[in-house]
Parts: sequence; C-alpha cells; structure tokens
Amino acid sequence: MNLDSISRRSFLRYGATTAAMTTALVAGGCSFFTGKEVKKFETEFGTLLVMDTAQANTFYAFAETIIPKGNGFPDIKTAKVITRADEEVFFTSKSVQTDVKTMLDVMEYLPLFYGEFSRFSKMPISNRLTFLNSLNDTTNSTVRAVVSNCRMITFNIYYGHESTWQAIGYDGPFGKVPEQLGEQRQYYAQQVGDKLS
Repeated sequence: MNLDSISRRSFLRYGATTAAMTTALVAGGCSFFTGKEVKKFETEFGTLLVMDTAQANTFYAFAETIIPKGNGFPDIKTAKVITRADEEVFFTSKSVQTDVKTMLDVMEYLPLFYGEFSRFSKMPISNRLTFLNSLNDTTNSTVRAVVSNCRMITFNIYYGHESTWQAIGYDGPFGKVPEQLGEQRQYYAQQVGDKLS
C-alpha cells in the first residue's frame, strides 16, 4: 500500500473510478426522497446523515494521516472530505451505508488487535502512519479491504475537491462550466442546513 501523495495521472484515474463507483452505488439503491425522517448527527465537521461522531472522527484521523501536507495542499476540512463522503454514502442502499459504518468501526479498533494500546483516532499521527505502513504486507483480506477502502474513499473525495487541483497541477474540467448541483446534492444540503454558498 502506497501512502505517498498522488500524481496528476493518478488523480485522473481516481476520478474515473469515482464516477463509476458513484453510478454503481446510486444504481444499487438509494434512500433519496423516501419520505422518512432522516437521522442527524451533530459533529465538529457539521451535521452528518450517515456517520456518527465516532465514525467521523475515525475517518478524519485516517484522512489526516494519508493526505499530503504543505506545498499548497489544503487540509481535510477545507476539502470537505468528511461531509462529502457522508453525502455520497447517504445516497446509497442501507446495506452499503452499514458496510461503510462497519468499516470505520473496524478501523477504529484495529490497532488493539495488533498490540497497540490505543484506538486509531486517539493515536498520534506519526503512530497512525507507522501502524498503517505495518499493514502493507498483511495476509488478512478483511484488514486489506478496510484499509484500501478507507484510502480509496479518502483520495476520491479529497482530490475531487477543487481546492486540491492547483497543488496537483490539474486545471479543472475542460469546458470550464460552473458546477451545477443536482437534486440529490440540494436535498442533502437542505437536510443538513447547508446554505450552498
């Protein structure tokens, strides 16, 4: 597993993967406009509809560990990694939502199964990176899946945000057409009280 920063070519490849993954997840079932009251979690990242506070903190700790620092790269809050990930997962089937939440719960407690005396989000960032690197050669397919999926979601959301593009030398979409928020994104924003500014 490579935890280094991402190149422009890799970013474009991840972008294509993100589009395919989003299409597949939405096609697989979505909780959009069900008429049921949506459960909300108030976190330091804002109101979330899928991840609870503990899961959001785990995801933040993971993202903080693997994204590049300095050289014009924005932090996780600037790139809205937590809220955008929550938004994407919200429009998937309940089973996918449950899988993502379970993945984050496993990530949080995984260090304890490897002899660490701390949960993942409570470890210093340097210890988190050392721990993740120690899993590079694991033969446990569940552990590989958890780490790889956390990494894929983090990079897809992070590098999909406009604030990261200058740092990786990406000049934006070819047509330079301003982003148009679809009904789903507007609905999510309405649920969490975002003014879409």
